[in-house]
Amino acid sequence: MKTADAPGMVYLSGQVGHSGAMGCRRYCSVRTCLKPGGSHYYPILLRPNGMNNEPPDINLRPPEGENPYFSQERFNKNLIKLLNTNTKAEYEAIRKESGLGKPSIFIGMPCDPLSAPGSFPVDSMHVISLNLPDLVLSMWRGTIKCEDDDDRRTWDWAVLKGKTWKDHGKEVAALRTHLPSSYECPPRNPAQKLNSGYKATEFNTYFYGYLPFLLRGILPEKYLNNFYKLVRAVRLVLQSTSSMNDLQEAHFLFIDFLEEFEELYVQRMPQRMHFVRQCMHVLWHLVPEICRFGPLRSFAQWTMERMIGSLGGEIRLHSKPYANLSKRALLRAIFGALFSKFPDLENTKPSLPRGAISVGDGYHLLHRHDKKAFIVEGRELEALSNAGLARHTIIRSARLRLPNGQQARSAWKESSMKDVRVSRMVKLKEQDANGIARFGEVLYYFQATDTSVSADL
Repeated sequence: MKTADAPGMVYLSGQVGHSGAMGCRRYCSVRTCLKPGGSHYYPILLRPNGMNNEPPDINLRPPEGENPYFSQERFNKNLIKLLNTNTKAEYEAIRKESGLGKPSIFIGMPCDPLSAPGSFPVDSMHVISLNLPDLVLSMWRGTIKCEDDDDRRTWDWAVLKGKTWKDHGKEVAALRTHLPSSYECPPRNPAQKLNSGYKATEFNTYFYGYLPFLLRGILPEKYLNNFYKLVRAVRLVLQSTSSMNDLQEAHFLFIDFLEEFEELYVQRMPQRMHFVRQCMHVLWHLVPEICRFGPLRSFAQWTMERMIGSLGGEIRLHSKPYANLSKRALLRAIFGALFSKFPDLENTKPSLPRGAISVGDGYHLLHRHDKKAFIVEGRELEALSNAGLARHTIIRSARLRLPNGQQARSAWKESSMKDVRVSRMVKLKEQDANGIARFGEVLYYFQATDTSVSADL
């Protein structure tokens, strides 16, 4: 697979780019609309009023047996037509019609899945974590471009403005201490930092984690319900493993979101066509791409971006950085191949800190531990008795290492720390009488053994 962001993919695929008449990088058959007075094409589903020469309304639910997503045969046929052009005018016409500007170097690969454009998956990292949040937030803040024949005063969705936006930013910043440390890069105050290098991981947590409940009572319900469909679908496709039922649900939620988005925001107005960017259209392709390549994490750009940072940190010869970088990448590839062939050479055993106590099934109690027995009293003693553990003294532990490597903390030591990200809240296996999940706060961890029961709590 070969991937890049939308501007970079033009050089790999030979296609015209995301603003062209056939701007979909997956080379689907859905045509776009040219905005009046402009040169940019947009993947509009509902034909704008007064634009009768443009394609009719597009149905994202094709009839059974019809595949509008990608056709290698159509790509090859259009490429031959492009290569057989004799004049510049003929080339320009075929270029616009086909969405191809030149042959890709990858068309020489031996089979269709490895050739162009079959081996170019969607750029899910930029679409989900950067492009979509940027688009939707610019609308809710009322900062997206407003044409002369439109009126911002009619935008009832533009609610994150002025004091509301500043208060919203403070709420986001205040949530930092309540986000467990297992979440990388807690979102900063968007009112202050949104245009100062807000990271994709921050957008993921902020946009798909915080906003669904922070916008309640602020964003009108019809827009909020539309947003919920996007959030639910994105959460489903970002799973490490997804069932076919999950994927089917996500696909139809994406379609519902796209159709409702145009009905609610664009309203068939030509002056609002720029609300529907190419990143919106990509949502339609996410589930088919997962069916072709596997989970999004297996071909998203997170891995490539991390590799760039990792190799860049190994550069030691600054007079010839690219030569040094190539050497480091080659060594990394050699070691990777070696460990794949002889896995016993790689040390994969997890390192445990001093004082770790194994309690089985991959769980370990971690420092700090009580140096002397702790006397259990009050409600804690009552809870132990109810559990059949008649213990009046225990040895407490402050942290628990989980089998996945994460660490759960406890109120015993965490509550005495300042500006700490709380990591002591747990989800209980037992549900309440209504079948709703229950959550609790861990006071401390301990081992208890009785004549009738042995437990690690």
